[in-house]
Parts: sequence; structure tokens; C-alpha cells
Amino acid sequence: FHASPAGILLTDLESGRIVDINAEFSRFSGYSREELVGKTTLEVGFWPDWETRVHTLKRAIEDGGQCRFDYRLPVRGGGTRLMKNLVECVEIDGRPCALSIMRDAGRERRMKRALQQSRQRYRTLARLAPVGIFRAAGDGRLNYVNEQFCRLFGGTAETLIHDGWWKSVADEDRDMVRRIWNNSIANRNSVSCEFRTASPAGPHRWLLLQLEPTSTSRGFRGARSAGDESAAGGEREAADGLAGADQQVARRANLRTAAHL
Repeated sequence: FHASPAGILLTDLESGRIVDINAEFSRFSGYSREELVGKTTLEVGFWPDWETRVHTLKRAIEDGGQCRFDYRLPVRGGGTRLMKNLVECVEIDGRPCALSIMRDAGRERRMKRALQQSRQRYRTLARLAPVGIFRAAGDGRLNYVNEQFCRLFGGTAETLIHDGWWKSVADEDRDMVRRIWNNSIANRNSVSCEFRTASPAGPHRWLLLQLEPTSTSRGFRGARSAGDESAAGGEREAADGLAGADQQVARRANLRTAAHL
């Protein structure tokens, strides 16, 4: 009762006299427990009139013992605070009582609005990101891809989500990528690997895959991944360049050795 994050007001059902409040209700209303206990809700102005209270409690009784509604709670110093109110008819020590459980509706609306804005920012960042981003189920089926991912894999969002992306991985790397994917899903750990895309019309394209398993309160959901061509491609180009330089040095060394002989 007193540790609840919701504001709680307990009143006698028949008289409307306040039996108890918790600390959160005191914080919402600005009234202390000592100021309210023993007074009626009509006296302190929590109901505009007796008829409104009777009508609300009648609704609760008819609806199986409880009802929910938005409620403007009068607060100390004037003004009101918009609350989500659950009124339930209960029995305490053999006495019928009305239990009001209130949450700050304004705060919930602000949190909902902030969440919507955050999701919109995420969608914008994902859409404009210079790396390929996708979200997939545990079996690898895509449910979201950004524009850069489509460019990297050479398809539209619709075709990639419908047909999958496994076939775009080069034959030589497909088993390796699938094994790393499955291990990441099974162990729920982050991994990264490099692989080549299948490209019948030209050289393979190297991509760096970074896989981050995600979950929800209902259980495992899938994974988010990012493919970065510049990172893997640049490293591969650099490695190929170094290998070519080593070969040239070796050839020149062999030629000079042969000349001296």
C-alpha cells in the first residue's frame, strides 16, 4: 500500500470518509495523511457533489466491482491534476470501502510522446545511416532493411524481405556466415565477421557484418545487424595491396639474386 508507485486513496463506501492514503497520493495532491484521514472526500473537494460520487461508485458495482476513468484531482493551492483513476469496491475488516488507485495521466502522455519522438529519430537515423542496417527474426527472416542495405545487396526492401538475404552471400562464405549467425542467436552474444556477396556480373564485394541479438519481455525476438562495405572492403583492399607489394619485392629479390649468379 504505502510502497506503491501509484497514488492510493481508501474511503468508507457509505460515508465517503477517508480511511487512509499512501505517500504517493500525498505527493500528487499536496495534502498530508494527517490532513485528510477522517474527513470526507466531499469536504476536501475530491468530488464536486455527492451525486457524482454515488453515480461513479454505482458504475463500479455494476461493472463487476471496478471502473476506470480520467479524473481531475484537486490539489493543494488550487488547480487540478489529470489522473488515470481505477475505483474498486473492496471490503476492509468487514467494512465496505472504495479503493481509488491513481496514476499521473499527464506524465504517461508525456512519456508516450517522448517514446514516439525517440522512435521517429531512430527511424530517421536508420534510414539515413551510411551503413546497411536490418532487423531479422532468429531464423534470419528480415522484417526491416534500410536504404543502404538495399544498395549493398542489390535489391528492394520488398524483395529482400520476401526472398531473404542468404542467397546474396557468396557460396564460399554462406555456410560460415550461417554458422556464426546461429551461434550468435543460440548464445545471445554479439559477433562480427567478413563475407563476400554473390556477384555474377563482377568481382565479389566484401562486407563487414556486425550482429547484435535483441530480446523483449516476451522472449527472444531476433537480431539487428549492420553491413559496412567501406570497413571490410577498405581493409581487404589494403591487405590485397600489401600482399601484392610483398610479391613484387620477392620477385625483384629473386631477379637480383639470379643476376649475381
